[in-house]
This record gives sequence, structure tokens and C-alpha cells, in this order.
Amino acid sequence: MLGYAIAAVILSFILVTQLLRVKKESTIHLYHACKDVLIASIPSWIPKVMGVVGTHLGTVLIFGTSGASQAGSYFIAFAIFYAIDAIKTSLFSIALPILSTMEDERKRFVWKLIKMSLIVTLPICFAVMTYSDEVLAIFGSDYIQGSIPLKIILLSMFPLTLLVGVSTLVYSYGNYWQVFYMSLALNMSRVLLYVVLVPISGSAGAALAFTLGSIIGFVITIIVSKKIRMMILWKELSLIFIIPAGLASTLAYFHTIYIIGIPVILVVSLILFLASRVLSKSDVRASLGILPENIGKRLINFLNKL
Repeated sequence: MLGYAIAAVILSFILVTQLLRVKKESTIHLYHACKDVLIASIPSWIPKVMGVVGTHLGTVLIFGTSGASQAGSYFIAFAIFYAIDAIKTSLFSIALPILSTMEDERKRFVWKLIKMSLIVTLPICFAVMTYSDEVLAIFGSDYIQGSIPLKIILLSMFPLTLLVGVSTLVYSYGNYWQVFYMSLALNMSRVLLYVVLVPISGSAGAALAFTLGSIIGFVITIIVSKKIRMMILWKELSLIFIIPAGLASTLAYFHTIYIIGIPVILVVSLILFLASRVLSKSDVRASLGILPENIGKRLINFLNKL
């Protein structure tokens, strides 16, 4: 808990130093700035509080109903999911301030980020799903019982990526209540499903509740995207999903060992994304462009040489 809290302290220190630097060059009135930040933050932190409950209540309920062994396996499965999910989260966290300053082409920019997030995360997800026993065995043989929950949780990566992308877009527009409703649908449905499914199916029920909640949030996301007139290219999304899923299914059918199977899923998926033109140079440049200038430019120049 102390380690977790230290992260917030360090971030606060960095924030204060940046604000002091900006203050010297800015004429913004402190009162008005604080007021704007407060109004904008309420729809952000309330969903985050609900998100903590919607995410981690499953672990607590499993501990109470099925014991420490299942709760521990489920927790490790969740940690693997969040390690992969961090790729998507970091992309959209960096993109939010950029989106807020853009006047045109926000939807196109967010769409490219959604595509890149899925192109990077889905092959990893399907590789881990195919070889979940081997991945969990790294932490110890006792955790292999979390294999089924891990597979179910990883299925939520697809709907969650779209939800986070559209949520980031509407937040940049200042449509704070839409962000609130999307998060409410996502997390409250999870909480209700936890209460019903965990006593019946244990850790598998908790994983199913998490993924079904993600799908419900995904449905609300589609409704919101129609309201803001954001076009979702379902053909491209289908290819991004089918390519790694098909490779993973084929390798699983032939019982390919994980040492060969995981690299094949990752590398061949990327080749097929390029061959099918789902992934383009402009998509890569748009994603790298959100990185700090000295890093983003070097990576873009390196890719141009390749």
C-alpha cells in the first residue's frame, strides 16, 4: 500500500514543478483555472472510483466464497490482463491533451489510435489465451487453475479498447456526462453480475461478469459514437480480430508448442495486417506522433529508413 501511495506522491511533485514552470509564462487566472479543472474532473474521478469497484470487487467476492487459492489465481490472471491493457491505456492517456487542443480531425485521430491499440494488443491477447497454462506456470503451478478466467478476461480487450477510445474523444469535446454514462453502464453492470455469478461459478464467474460488463459498456459506446457521428469501420475491426484469432486457433489445433506458437502469432499477425492494408504508414506515424518529440521523431525516422 505504501508503494502504491508513493506513485501518487511522485506524480504530484512532478505536476507541481511543471505548473510552477508554466505559471511564469502564463496569464491564466488561478481561480478560473481551478474552477475549470474541478468541473472537468468530476465526471472523471467518479467513474474511476466506480471502476475500482467494478474491477476489483470480483477478487474480494472470490476470496469470500471460494477461498484464497482461487482468489490468488484470479488476481494473477487479472495482473496479466492489466499488463497488456497498459499499452492501450498509456496511448490514450497521452492522446487526451493532444485531442483537447485539436480543432479538426479528432475522430480520425482517435480511430487510428483505436486501430493501433488493437493491432498491438490483440495478437498478444490471443497468444496468451492459447498458451495460458504455460504463461501462468511462470508464477507457479498452483496458479494454472486461473487459465479459464484469464482467457475469459482477455476477451474483453476488444470492447474495452473501443470504449476507452470513444470515451477519450467525448471527454476531449467536453461531453462529460456521456463519459459518466459509459462508465456507469460498464461498472454497475459488472458489480451486479459479480454478485450473481461469483457464488455460482467462482473465479470463472467473476471473469465472465467482467467481460459481460465490458460488452454492455461496448453497446453504450456504439450508441454514443452514433450520437457524435463517429464512423466505425467494422470491416477493418473484423480483420484485426479474425487474423490473430485464426492463427491462434490453427496453432492450438495442431498443438504447436508455445516457444514456436507465440512468436508465430505475433509476427505473422503483423505481416498479415500489413498485407491486408489494415495497418498503414499513416496509422503508425499518428500513434508515434503522440510521444514526446525527441522520441517520436527518432522512431518515425527509423521506420522511414526501414
